[in-house]
Amino acid sequence: MKNVVKILSLVLVVALLALPVSAANFTPSVEQKGAPAAKDPEVVIVPLTDADKASETVQKVMEQVYTDISKAEKLTDVMPALDEALKTRDAKVDSSKLIVTDLFYADSTASKKDETVFVGTNYKQGDFLLVSVFVDGEWVVLDEDMVEITKDGSIVVGCKICGPVSFITEMTE
Repeated sequence: MKNVVKILSLVLVVALLALPVSAANFTPSVEQKGAPAAKDPEVVIVPLTDADKASETVQKVMEQVYTDISKAEKLTDVMPALDEALKTRDAKVDSSKLIVTDLFYADSTASKKDETVFVGTNYKQGDFLLVSVFVDGEWVVLDEDMVEITKDGSIVVGCKICGPVSFITEMTE
């Protein structure tokens, strides 16, 4: 009986140690939480959790970006544009501590507005935030003047988007 308990304990410890490694580039809840809502009803948002209910094209691209990000040692391995964005924005941010806090598919091309507003996020004015969009097989970091965090925590993106979107911030210890 003691040997069984030892083996089960060892298996449990190994499993628990693997969790932080597998979520190194994501906040722990990204895989389970929904996407932020859109204020414009014409904007279609597909959270990672519902990607399997989307079209085959959306499913494939979401699976690809999720797998790429989760397997990377650092986000800059799959998002090289992050290093350049950090040079122009905040030299104090360590690129090795960047994490994806939200990953979802957005399609705002049907919207009559020239901007997309996401709500239901946990950001506040002054927070460090990069918004990246997957375009033609690579991640593009939106210019700082295209992204605003409002007083109510909404994120206003000054363009129409079609594709995977990631919200990126610095991991706090």
